[in-house]
This record gives sequence, structure tokens and C-alpha cells, in this order.
Amino acid sequence: MGSILSVLQAVIGGLLVFIIIGWVLMQRIFPKTSILEKIIYSITLSITITLIIGVILSVLSIFTIISFIIAYAIVAIAIIILSRFI
Repeated sequence: MGSILSVLQAVIGGLLVFIIIGWVLMQRIFPKTSILEKIIYSITLSITITLIIGVILSVLSIFTIISFIIAYAIVAIAIIILSRFI
């Protein structure tokens, strides 16, 4: 049971970090691109956003797992809300 939960957490976390945020941005910025381009760009954007958050937290010397999760959640919610108005 514990290993199934761990795998499920890894899959959901991977989707959040590597696809979802970039996908939301891609839908709003480039709505008429092909599905393959959207997947590639969304992965690239998601990784870029993750790295930027990590660098900012590291420069501010407040990089911990909890602060990263909180910062990523705030950025994700802000992107999703702002994408409704773009």
C-alpha cells in the first residue's frame, strides 16, 4: 500500500512540476500550436519556472523544501488565476 502511494505522489508531483503550469501558460500564449509543440514548450516553461523559483529562494537564503513548495504553489495559483484574464 505504501509503495503505491509513493508512486502516485511521484506521478502527481511530476505532472505538476513538469507539465501543468507550462501547459496553462501555453494555452494562453500560443493557442494555435500543435499538440507536440505545446507539450515540449510546456515542459520547458515548467522547468524554467521551477528553476527561477529555486534560484530566487537560494539567493534570499530561505531555500527549504517547505518554502519551495509554498512559493511554487503561490506562483502556480497566480499563473492559473492570471491566465483567466489574459
